[in-house]
Amino acid sequence: MIKITDKEAATYQTNISGWVAGGRFFGKDERAARWNGCTHVACKKCGVTIDKMYTICGQCQKNEAIKRFDKMPKKEWDGKTPLLLLDSDLFFDSEDELLDYCLDFVINPQELRLIICKPIYAEPIDPGDYYSDDLSDDSIIPDKLRAAFDCLNEEISQVLLSWCPGEYAAIIREDALHDTNSGNIL
Repeated sequence: MIKITDKEAATYQTNISGWVAGGRFFGKDERAARWNGCTHVACKKCGVTIDKMYTICGQCQKNEAIKRFDKMPKKEWDGKTPLLLLDSDLFFDSEDELLDYCLDFVINPQELRLIICKPIYAEPIDPGDYYSDDLSDDSIIPDKLRAAFDCLNEEISQVLLSWCPGEYAAIIREDALHDTNSGNIL
């Protein structure tokens, strides 16, 4: 590990009058030389040493995500739309998946930071873009072909591809969730 402040990160060479790091000459630009020669820097939030490819440490990233989550508008979950657990890649596609997770980790659903997902649908195909290499500069897509693409695009735009985090934090009503095995409310 070489910190940005370490002597090995960069050295000032007097014979050429400038900063050198990693075999590269940076002239009077000490900051660039030190950046090039270091492997670690200080977190911009708390100051702990981190890999230079990041600006803030993992804990500060988590704290920032929680702040953003807390500022999100809230919306009651419909029990069907997938949910995303904050700061993870864990999606819940059903109430049963959510309840199983809560039972496994002995946590109430209301204690989780859940985001209501929004759907991602297939994008329509623009025939002009699709055939742009085949058309001459002054030609247009024939009406028959455009009509066929319109029909196809109507079907395509209804195809759900996946889900992504939406703009609402989920409100999980306690009385809406039931343990299907025992009939008890979680």
